[in-house]
Amino acid sequence: MRRFASLAIISVGLVGAQPASAQETGLHKMHATAPSGGKVCMTSHEHYGESPPVASAKAGRTLAINKWQMFTAEEYGKSWGSYANAAGKREKCTGSVPNLICTVEARPCRGRK
Repeated sequence: MRRFASLAIISVGLVGAQPASAQETGLHKMHATAPSGGKVCMTSHEHYGESPPVASAKAGRTLAINKWQMFTAEEYGKSWGSYANAAGKREKCTGSVPNLICTVEARPCRGRK
């Protein structure tokens, strides 16, 4: 029994240690990509994130970025879901306090393999 438990722990450890490419969904292949600096970026496909009404631009920007990251990572995989790596970023907030709505748009990028 002890040997079986050890093998189970080893196999779980091996499954958890997957390369970044294993975290991709494959849907990124539907879009054209090109190298950009040390990254690979989608050339014309953008993603969008929007905050709910908030009382500050900082909070709205954070919420909009979080939505962008969650949607992008779910669609293409974690390696594409970093807003910090994204290209062509556009951010804006409209309305007035306490009903600011902030949006972000950007092309997903991932590090080179």
